[in-house]
Amino acid sequence: LKRTKRTTELQLASTEMAQYYAMRGKQLANGDPSRIHHAIDLLQKACRLYNKSTDRQTVLDLRACISEYQHRALSNMASIPFEFDAKPIYTRISQLFEELSLRETIVQFGLVSMIHRKEDVKKQILDNQHKFLSTSLFTSKKLNDEGHTIEVIPPLDLQNPEGDPETLFKHMVKYVSESRNLDETICLQFAYGFVKNAGQVSLDDLSFLTEKNAVIPSGRNEIIKFGLYLGLSGKLYAAMHILLPKMEHIIGNLVALCGDTVSFIKDGCEEYKPLSQLFKSDKLHECCDEDIIFTFQSIMDERAGANLRNINAHGLMGPSIGNGGAALCFLSLIIKFLSLYSVEANRIMKKLSSKRKEIETQEQ
Repeated sequence: LKRTKRTTELQLASTEMAQYYAMRGKQLANGDPSRIHHAIDLLQKACRLYNKSTDRQTVLDLRACISEYQHRALSNMASIPFEFDAKPIYTRISQLFEELSLRETIVQFGLVSMIHRKEDVKKQILDNQHKFLSTSLFTSKKLNDEGHTIEVIPPLDLQNPEGDPETLFKHMVKYVSESRNLDETICLQFAYGFVKNAGQVSLDDLSFLTEKNAVIPSGRNEIIKFGLYLGLSGKLYAAMHILLPKMEHIIGNLVALCGDTVSFIKDGCEEYKPLSQLFKSDKLHECCDEDIIFTFQSIMDERAGANLRNINAHGLMGPSIGNGGAALCFLSLIIKFLSLYSVEANRIMKKLSSKRKEIETQEQ
C-alpha cells in the first residue's frame, strides 16, 4: 500500500493493526504477569502506528496504560539476595584511614574511587563473551526508576565482537557501571563513614584543594568548594546539583586549553557543544589520560552507565540517585581529579599512595 501510495487504505490498515496490538497487549498485561514487558512492547508498537493527528486521544490513553504497566513491571521484578563477608573490605579501608589528618582523609577518600583502564575493561568484555554466551545472543535493556527503557544494548557479534565499536563501547560502560554499583560502592560507603567521623568539614578546610587549582576555571573555585563541602558534610544529593554541571564546565575548559572549540557556529549563531561532543574531542584525547576521560564519561554522560549529568540537567535526579552509589563515586572521583592539579593535594596523594603500597605488601 505504501509503495503504491494508497494513503487512505494504508492508514486504515495501520489503524487496524494498531487496534490489534493494543487489544493483545492489554490481554497479556492482565493475564500472565511474566508477559508484562511483551505487553508494553505491543502497546508501544500500537502508538507508533496510530495517526498522531486524528488518534491523539487514543495514543494518550495508550501511553497512560504503558506507564501503569511499566510501574507494575518494576514491582514484579524479583531481587536476588546474596550474602558476603564485608569485614575484610572494612578492615582494608580502615587501615587506609588510620592516623590521617583531615586533609589527608579528604584526599584518601578520593583515592578510593577507581579510574577504570579502558583496555582492561575491553579485554574483560571480550573474555566474558566466551564465558557467557548471553552477551552474544540477547539484547539487554536499561530501565530508569519509572520503568522506562532508556538504553537498548544489542548483543556482541560472536565472530567479530569488535566489528561494531559503538555496541562494544556500550557493553564496556555497562560493565563499569555494574562494577561500580557493587564493589566500588561498598568500599566508598565505608570510606565515606571515615570522612564523616573525622570531624565537621568547613569551607576553609577545602581551600587546599580548590585554591590555585590549575584545572578549575577562573571564578569557579568558590562554588566548587561549596559543592565539595556539601558532599563531605553528608548532603550528597544537594552536592550533585552543583558538582555535576561544574565538572562539565571543567571538561569544556580542558577541551579549550587543549586547542579545540567548545561551540558550534550555525547561521551566525554560536551554541555550546553538549558534554557528549566534548568527550569526543580529538584534542582532549591527545592531551589527557584516556582512562580518566572514559571513567568520567561512563558515570556522567552514557545511558548505559549512571548518566548522572543528563539526569541532573533535566531535573530527573531524585534522592535515591542523588544519595546513591554512583553519586558517592562521582564525589570521590572529582576529589581525585582535582587533587591531580593541586600542589598541596598532589603532595598528599603521593604520600598516601606510599601508605597504600605498604598495606598491600603486608596483605601479600
